[in-house]
Amino acid sequence: LVVAAIGLGFNLLSAWLLGHGHDHGHDHGHAHDHAEGSHADHHGASGEDLNLRAAYVHVLADALTSVFAIAALLAGKYAGWAWLDALVGLLGAVVIGKWAIGLLRETGLILLDSEMDQPVVREIREAIEGDGDSAVADLHVQRVGVGQFAVVATIVTHRARTAEEYRERLCVHEELVHFNLEVQHCRSCAS
Repeated sequence: LVVAAIGLGFNLLSAWLLGHGHDHGHDHGHAHDHAEGSHADHHGASGEDLNLRAAYVHVLADALTSVFAIAALLAGKYAGWAWLDALVGLLGAVVIGKWAIGLLRETGLILLDSEMDQPVVREIREAIEGDGDSAVADLHVQRVGVGQFAVVATIVTHRARTAEEYRERLCVHEELVHFNLEVQHCRSCAS
């Protein structure tokens, strides 16, 4: 009981520390435009950090299973219910499994590039290709926060345009917070 109570105390302290960062997140409050051809990795956008959330859920699950263990130990000691220990062990496994499956679903969608099904992808293509000259050769849209996306695109154009011109077209979409744009001038097709 003493060890379980100490473990619960540390789990609650950890949950409080992680929950503080989990609730408030961190806000960089800026967007970037990398130079043509740059493939720098940056995830700085406000919103939910799935790694922090996973740690927070892990600590909460540990705390909950500690509460279950303490209850089972007390029931076993004072009521003779030794079977309760096995039951709360199974209950703890179900709770942890449910939380883990939810986290796997959410992160799996990001890893599998499912964001390409978002309506914002169509809007990005329209903004880039709306001039009748530019074409999107490669496009990746990734979630970097709650309702916030990063755009990685290769654009082919007949006229000499800069990544900054395309970034300005895309900035009207507030959900787009990070840009990595490569512009290729198609000299052989120039009219």
